[in-house]
Amino acid sequence: MNWRQPGEGGIFACALDSKGNVLGQLETHVTDQNAASVVADFVHQHAPARLDAEKKWDEAFAEAKRSNRRVWVRVSQRYCGPVFA
Repeated sequence: MNWRQPGEGGIFACALDSKGNVLGQLETHVTDQNAASVVADFVHQHAPARLDAEKKWDEAFAEAKRSNRRVWVRVSQRYCGPVFA
């Protein structure tokens, strides 16, 4: 994406959609007294919509019952590698 790496104390955030399109970008610095609220607002603004997992579960099993099929369930979560490195 040719993003430049922020300098020491710099914060860069970029929100992408599921196709890799940029939804928004943010640059700030840790010494900015508003940095925490600016970053939090950015995250909340670009967070994906919450899905109702129980509703999706129920719909999948109802469809399986109607169509005489089984449901394959994979329960997991995505994690950002750099956060856990």
